[in-house]
Amino acid sequence: MSRDVVQYIERYDPGLFPEDLREAYGIDPGTVANLASNELPFPPPPEVQKAIADSAQGINRYPDPSYRSLTESLSDHLGIAEDHIAVAGGCTEVLDCVCKVFLEPFDQVTIPIPSYSLYILMSMLREARISLLDTDREGFRLKGSAVLPRALESRVVFLCSPNNPTGQAIDRGELTVILEAGEGAVVVDEAYAEFTSSSALDLIDDFPNLLVARSMSKAFGLAGMRVGYLVGNPAIVADITKVRNPFSISSPAVAAALAALSCPEYYRTIHGEIRRERERLRSFLSEVKGVKVYPSEANFLMLEIEPPVPDLVSTLARRGILVRDLEGVPGLEGQFLRVTVGTSQDNDRFADNLIEILDLS
Repeated sequence: MSRDVVQYIERYDPGLFPEDLREAYGIDPGTVANLASNELPFPPPPEVQKAIADSAQGINRYPDPSYRSLTESLSDHLGIAEDHIAVAGGCTEVLDCVCKVFLEPFDQVTIPIPSYSLYILMSMLREARISLLDTDREGFRLKGSAVLPRALESRVVFLCSPNNPTGQAIDRGELTVILEAGEGAVVVDEAYAEFTSSSALDLIDDFPNLLVARSMSKAFGLAGMRVGYLVGNPAIVADITKVRNPFSISSPAVAAALAALSCPEYYRTIHGEIRRERERLRSFLSEVKGVKVYPSEANFLMLEIEPPVPDLVSTLARRGILVRDLEGVPGLEGQFLRVTVGTSQDNDRFADNLIEILDLS
C-alpha cells in the first residue's frame, strides 16, 4: 500500500538517548554525559524559561500562522529584510520544504559526503536522483571544482557548513565557484553557524540560487522547541512559506525564540565557552595515541579511532557516556565518532574514559 520508494528508505537513526540507558543498563538519565546530539549543554536563560511558562496560558489557541513577530525579530537579529526570511518547525522542516518546492521525480540532487543523512532521505521521498560526491579523504575538505560538474546538472545541491559530522566550514571561494555554476538551488545548511565566523548570509543578494538554512536548536539551546528558518531571495521564500505546514511552530516555541533573540549577550558568552572547550578538548585528544581529531568549527569534534576498538560506543554508554557512532555514514570508512562539546566536567569524563578504554583494548 505504501509508495515503492518508502520501502527503500531506512528509518533515520538518531542514536542513543539518555532514556535508553535507563532501560538498557539501569543508569539514571540525569547522570548521563550526553555528548551525542550536538545540543547546547547549558539551560536557557531565565527570560526564555519564563516566556515558555507564560505562553502555556494560550496553548488552547493556534499560533499566528504568519509568524510575523518571529520574522521581524529574526530580521533585526540578522540585519536582513523580512521578505528574505521564512520560518518553519526546525531546520529539518526548512530542508523538507526546499525539496517540496524544487524537486520533481528524477531531478538530480548533489550531496557531498560525509554529511547530514537527512538530505538523502528527504530527496529520496521526492523520488530524486541522488548523486553522492566523495570529499578529500585526508581532511574532508570540499572543493568547488569537484562539485562543479555535478552542480551544472543538479536541481539542488546540499552543502552543510560547518559540516555535520566533520565540523569543517566551506571555504568562501569554493562556495562561490559552486554558486556561479548554474541555476539550481544551492542550499547551505548553517545549523552550526554561530560557533564559527563563517557564513554565506552576505551572499544572498548576489546569488538568487543561494538558500541558507538555519536552526535555533543548537546555538540557542531550543532543540526541544523546534524553530528553524531559511534566508533567500523573496520569491523562493514566498514559495517555502506556501508549502510549510501552516501552524508548524507552536506558541511556546515562538515565545522561546523571541525571548532567546532578546538575550544576545547570554548566548555570546555561552558560545565563547563552547569554542574554548572545543579547542581544549581537541588539543587534549590530539595527544592520545590511536585517536585522530579533525579540526572543527562547530560545537562537536569528529574522531577517528585507529586501530578500531570493538564495542567502543556501547562500552562508553555502559559508563553513562553518550557519543555518536558514525558507523555506516556514507563517505566514512573506518571507526569514527562524533563528540558534542559539553560542559568541562562532561568533556573530561569522556576523555578520561576514552583513554582508559583504549589502554584496555
